[in-house]
Amino acid sequence: MMKFIVLAVQYLKGTASHLGTTKNLVREVVVGVMTALCIYLVLHFTMPPEPDVVGGLRNVLQTTLQNQHRADSLQAWIRVKEKQDIIDSLQYTIRQYEERDSLRANSKLTPVGAMQTIIGAIRGKKAK
Repeated sequence: MMKFIVLAVQYLKGTASHLGTTKNLVREVVVGVMTALCIYLVLHFTMPPEPDVVGGLRNVLQTTLQNQHRADSLQAWIRVKEKQDIIDSLQYTIRQYEERDSLRANSKLTPVGAMQTIIGAIRGKKAK
């Protein structure tokens, strides 16, 4: 085994002159290819990797879509809140009108008559 390794090293060094001119040419080609391969590997592993343009663009698009979704959700929540405030205000106004109408209708009654009307309304709700 060592004999073959020594022969291969001598072949690559060019010290095996007894192999002939064609063998020396092949040796030079092999040494050139091995040198180019080693230089490529060294440069490949020592240089920083190139940024992934497609991956970067995908990240930008995902971030943009997430931000747009948040903005749309926030705008929708604000619109719902505004509508709910309007509804609450209208319900409050309706209650005030009902109280005012009730006071106007009951102002002609005596306290006993008002009590009878209230009791009748309560009994009417229970019957329904």
